[in-house]
Amino acid sequence: APPAPGGLAESPFGRANDYKYKVCADQPGSYTVTDADGVAAQRAQCVSLDAGELGFCSGVAWDACVHTDPPLTLDKRVLNMFDTLTLAQTAMYPELAGDPDCLLIMSEYMCALTFPRCDPDPIDPLIYYELPACWDYCLNSVYVCTGDYDVAKVSCNASLASGVVAPEGRPDIRCTSAAEGVGTAGRLALGVVLAFTLALA
Repeated sequence: APPAPGGLAESPFGRANDYKYKVCADQPGSYTVTDADGVAAQRAQCVSLDAGELGFCSGVAWDACVHTDPPLTLDKRVLNMFDTLTLAQTAMYPELAGDPDCLLIMSEYMCALTFPRCDPDPIDPLIYYELPACWDYCLNSVYVCTGDYDVAKVSCNASLASGVVAPEGRPDIRCTSAAEGVGTAGRLALGVVLAFTLALA
């Protein structure tokens, strides 16, 4: 395929071909699948989730690469982690408790990373890719809770290795984003965001 604008290679179906997208069914999980050789394995699976189907992540309304069966189990884990992290941060930074923008955006971000969108391969309909979060979505979500773009960059860079966030400056990589702007900055410590993003690795 010819290089995409800016000299970046892109496949015929609009997805960067030099970026290693994760195949959902290749990820570890609790869904039992049988391969072509008849061998059973525990894998992740693309699951269609409706708005309100989950509790904490009730806004998830897309086909998501889910690692636990049922998805509600993972939803409860995200809620517990969010509660634990926000309690610890509220003790360190009391102003966090009064910052609804930070809490809302970080909860949405945690849910988007935990339930990544599935993107079907247009050539092989049996293959679904797990889309990473867009760099700007990560950056803006962390910034809302830190007020510091340098801290946000460090956090997002830590998420690159696990593939949950797309690299900066790669518009050719298909990724997901729910960021609609930057609200009032609270103070969610870098350690909280790093702990969550690294836990997904």
